[in-house]
Amino acid sequence: MTQDNYGDKGFAAYKVGDNVKNHQAYGVGAYSFFRDYEVNQPDGILAPSTPGVSFTNSLTVFLNGKGSIGHVIDNNGESVNPGKQVNYFCDFNGNTVTKTETLTDLFL
Repeated sequence: MTQDNYGDKGFAAYKVGDNVKNHQAYGVGAYSFFRDYEVNQPDGILAPSTPGVSFTNSLTVFLNGKGSIGHVIDNNGESVNPGKQVNYFCDFNGNTVTKTETLTDLFL
């Protein structure tokens, strides 16, 4: 996969359809491992900004390789890359941010 045929196409590891009104997800993770090409994926998870759509304890993980994931879910949460390998985003409810944490925050 390359930036042109994956990273720029609007794909995500987990995507909720734009017309969905109710969806609950727990512990969903998006993992980055682009071995051959640098792919910078904007978001690991995509979901509509609807109050009935929620995610609890979502995360992104950079496993190895090249590239990054810019955000955990819909421009929320920090990026993961070779220098920062794990990021958790605790609560997403219709694009309302409750709390975001990095792996370091969890152990301090």
